[in-house]
Amino acid sequence: MNATPGTRIFNHGDMANPEHFGTITAVVTDRWGTHITIRPDAEAEREPYTVSLGMLSNEYKGHGGTRIVPLTAYEAWRAKQIEELTRHCKETPDHDKA
Repeated sequence: MNATPGTRIFNHGDMANPEHFGTITAVVTDRWGTHITIRPDAEAEREPYTVSLGMLSNEYKGHGGTRIVPLTAYEAWRAKQIEELTRHCKETPDHDKA
């Protein structure tokens, strides 16, 4: 994954950390590897944090296995989910009579 400062991200969250959006503010490589610093959006009410670059995935799959992704990957996944739901609803008899 190629991370650059300014990249917008979506963090799926986990049991201890709610999902949130944020921005990569730094990419640092040192003797322990490459790490990214993420500044969550103000609504997250959370301090900036640093994670290993390996936690950033190119594709969001809707589960914790792809926890931190570029915002564009999250938006593509979300659009696909809405498209599939819309298609399913149109295929369901009497979908508009509920």
